[in-house]
Amino acid sequence: MTESIIDFSTAIQLLKDDIVNLKSKTMIKGTWETEDTDQLELIDNDTLSMSKKITFNKPFSEKPEVFLSITGINADNCNNDEGLVYQVTSENITREGFTAKITEWEGCKIHYFCIQWLAFN
Repeated sequence: MTESIIDFSTAIQLLKDDIVNLKSKTMIKGTWETEDTDQLELIDNDTLSMSKKITFNKPFSEKPEVFLSITGINADNCNNDEGLVYQVTSENITREGFTAKITEWEGCKIHYFCIQWLAFN
């Protein structure tokens, strides 16, 4: 039992340290949302892609980390064994911004998506 209490206390302290470290970080967040997916460009037979240049409202002092997450998506025609197949990526990350990219394949058709992003350093 004593080991569990020590491990738990250590975990709590690490969590507190992380929270303190987060307070000293610069963070900028945003959203890329569109229903205009006709702009998806054909890359090959069954792969479509769409990109958007994101510019931060204030440059970072050094190149940030960027985290992307899909928070909404509407798709159909996923008539394959894989179901909906897509990927979101961040590319060309600089102090001033980055390029967000969504790619779909396997014959699916995305009609709407919402990507939330968080940049921090």
